[in-house]
Amino acid sequence: MMGPAETSALRERKRILDDVTVWMLLVVSVAVAVPWFLRLLPIDLSVVARATFGFTLLYIALATLTDRLRGPRSLRLALLFLQASGIVFLGLLWHLVGGLQVPMFAPRVRPARDGEWPRPGEVAAVWGCAAVGRCRGRDRPE
Repeated sequence: MMGPAETSALRERKRILDDVTVWMLLVVSVAVAVPWFLRLLPIDLSVVARATFGFTLLYIALATLTDRLRGPRSLRLALLFLQASGIVFLGLLWHLVGGLQVPMFAPRVRPARDGEWPRPGEVAAVWGCAAVGRCRGRDRPE
């Protein structure tokens, strides 16, 4: 059983994850908006902006609700869910800005070293890229 010190450390990790995720969403939004503003990225920015704004509001609401969790197991599950939702949203955002047709926004995954397992975020990024590529492949006429 975890003590109060471990639970407070878990809460602190969750707060850091929340802050990093919101800042990441802001930076990604600017990274998409600047090439669009310079007319280098021909996309419908309103769809991307609405999706990002909606996910940010949803994330903040869920993060606020999970601040009330007391058990360490529920806090761990909340951390995993919130982090996974951010990765899934980045896949959706990548799809909205062009997916495989816009390589400047392609996710970068570092190669695994000998005897090292890939991190769950890296696995999710690879699966997300594969899913977007599969969806984009269906969009093209043959």
